[in-house]
Amino acid sequence: PELFLAAYHHRYYGGRAFANALAKEGFVVIVPDTFLWGSRKFPLETMPEWILQTTDATGHLWQDEVPLEIARYNQACFHHEFLIEKYCALLGTTLAGVISHEDRIAVNYLKSRADVVSEKIACIGLSGGVTARYCCKQVVMTSRRLSSWG
Repeated sequence: PELFLAAYHHRYYGGRAFANALAKEGFVVIVPDTFLWGSRKFPLETMPEWILQTTDATGHLWQDEVPLEIARYNQACFHHEFLIEKYCALLGTTLAGVISHEDRIAVNYLKSRADVVSEKIACIGLSGGVTARYCCKQVVMTSRRLSSWG
């Protein structure tokens, strides 16, 4: 998977990590892993057996160009996220609500730092980044005018 991911990163991002590029230009950057992704993902072995069985039964639907290990994990996550959403509902929230809450914590952390100009906080994101951008805007707008966005 490492070679595939390196090629993917090169193809879709020009081999450049935009957070690193922003930091090199002097921006303060925070890159938290969102619940269910990155370092906070659920390993396959912790997912219920029925999810793994469903994943394997639908193997013919997986993307061909993705290595089997990655495709299987992505497919399992597709099923697992519905289960997580169901548990969130039982707890009186939603998965989007959990992610939104964590995004707001990250923005508030930045706002609390003396080395950050809180009038110039902006958010960017990938995939679920629309949620991050919306929540960032709401947190920033509640206390100050948003002067930098994107």
